[in-house]
Amino acid sequence: KIDAGLRQARNEQWFSQNGDAGILVPIGDFPGESSEDVFTWSLSPQFKLNDDAMVYLRAATGYQPGGPNVALPGMPPTVDSSMLASYEIGLKSAFADQRVLLDVAAYRIDWEDIQVAASFNGVGGLVNGGEATSEGLELSARFRATANLNFGINGAYNKATLKNDFQPAVIPQDGYDVVSNSGLAGDRIPYVPEWSWSATAEYAFSAGAGLNGQVGGALRWLGVRLNGTTERTRVTAPGDPSTVLMEEIVAPIGLDSYAALDLYAGIGRGNWEVRAYVNNVTGSDGWSSVELIGSEVTGVPVQTVAVPILPRTFGVELDFRF
Repeated sequence: KIDAGLRQARNEQWFSQNGDAGILVPIGDFPGESSEDVFTWSLSPQFKLNDDAMVYLRAATGYQPGGPNVALPGMPPTVDSSMLASYEIGLKSAFADQRVLLDVAAYRIDWEDIQVAASFNGVGGLVNGGEATSEGLELSARFRATANLNFGINGAYNKATLKNDFQPAVIPQDGYDVVSNSGLAGDRIPYVPEWSWSATAEYAFSAGAGLNGQVGGALRWLGVRLNGTTERTRVTAPGDPSTVLMEEIVAPIGLDSYAALDLYAGIGRGNWEVRAYVNNVTGSDGWSSVELIGSEVTGVPVQTVAVPILPRTFGVELDFRF
């Protein structure tokens, strides 16, 4: 079996930035327009080895639309689309009389013209960065120990890095230039852990009188992540980026790994079910995101804002299907 697809897209936008006061952006009207044509495709052949196993390949491209940008010296008036090409090969199988299900996949993603934020004096815009790659391996398995008891495990390895320095934003000033890079070659992609896994277990039971229920849990683990890429700001001689007068490098913040245990139980009959759960049973500490907040005047970081993972959470749900 072979699936294939083609897509042609055109995006057109008209915009205007109108400023009548202030010191951060130019005063006046700055109209403009952007347009682009984007072609994407996909190809996915599949081959059944037997009734219980299938090998597949998939190659596809995609894009994130570009568009207008803030009118600011040194910022491009428009931003091009970010383009993505992904390649995947995998195996889906069942054996031991359908008691074991096993899926394995290896993949590679190539990303170019990445849209990244750039700012100067508190004004932010977008620039097209460089290229990045993501390579990894994923495994998913489920084991039916008995007619009522199931175990599962999922694991992933992902190496996601920038291939080159992001395109710098050059902000001309009186007597010098400010050259800002928001990502450097070799940086890891933000918030992508190298390793992650989860393990699940569920037991289904019948309580009589038409009542059926289940109890189960999941243990999930997320590896070390970084909150961003390396930011490098250079002050250079006017028109001569090779003459560096000053350089400042801000490294990303690391987020530690964490594990959390979730438990649940439910019972129902026919078209209704009541379910109780406790997420993060042990109250594990962990962070979903971390961000440095800079001064709007100087740009120097003045505080850190962090979002924790959900603490121990109790809940009850009632489902009714009609």
